[in-house]
Amino acid sequence: MRSSTIPLCITGPQLLLGFFLLMRGRRRPQPGPDPSWPIARKKFFLFFGACFTALLVLPIVLDAMLPIGQLSFFLPALSLGCCLSIAWRWPGLHFSSGLSPRSLPWRTVLANSLTSYLRLTPILFLAAVGWSLALQGLCRLGMPLVLESQEFVLALQKNSSPWFCCAALAAATVLAPAVEELFFRGGIHRFLRSACGASLSNWTTALAFALLHANLAAFLPLLLLSLTLGHVYEREGSIWPPMVIHGLFNLHNMALILMVGTS
Repeated sequence: MRSSTIPLCITGPQLLLGFFLLMRGRRRPQPGPDPSWPIARKKFFLFFGACFTALLVLPIVLDAMLPIGQLSFFLPALSLGCCLSIAWRWPGLHFSSGLSPRSLPWRTVLANSLTSYLRLTPILFLAAVGWSLALQGLCRLGMPLVLESQEFVLALQKNSSPWFCCAALAAATVLAPAVEELFFRGGIHRFLRSACGASLSNWTTALAFALLHANLAAFLPLLLLSLTLGHVYEREGSIWPPMVIHGLFNLHNMALILMVGTS
């Protein structure tokens, strides 16, 4: 099978199902998560500063101390996860309070997450194509844009070891979605929601999500993904559906990278 046909074989069925679900219409919005994260601004900025420091500084320190090599892309998520674990139990932060006010059965979480993800697929596909064409047009006009693949993608393309692929799969579909959703939706979105409302907090969180990934080629799709995750969090009142959708999104991208890279 030609490598050019593989993305169509993987994405094609998702697009058809997604367009079908979009044509059927949307479910009525349900009450969002309440309460928000009512902590003082000083405590929030201390929390955010600690997480940001863990995200930037700890990976550099650990990479210098340990012979990790190509596994270094795990370090930001692990560092941020450690910081969130401390915040979970830290007196006065109450990070876990109100995180998932609605207790949803796992069957409902999986069904709603899969439906939302399939509806999102055509939107992300069209956004990715349009954004890519726009960036290519700007490059032809002489704008000095740097369009490079992420370190994670480059590592997957260079290393075909089964153990490495399994570790990368776990990191992309479990570790990264859990840590990022706790940080962005569970932390930033909930705090801003108590100050400026759900809509503005969702846009602000989505912008931060897309910018912190530092990938210009994927900026618009990541922005739309984050906006959808924030909307799902508000609708479902639980942090689990955004985590599942995020994991499905990463799983789809990993399947494309691995299958195209090995063909």
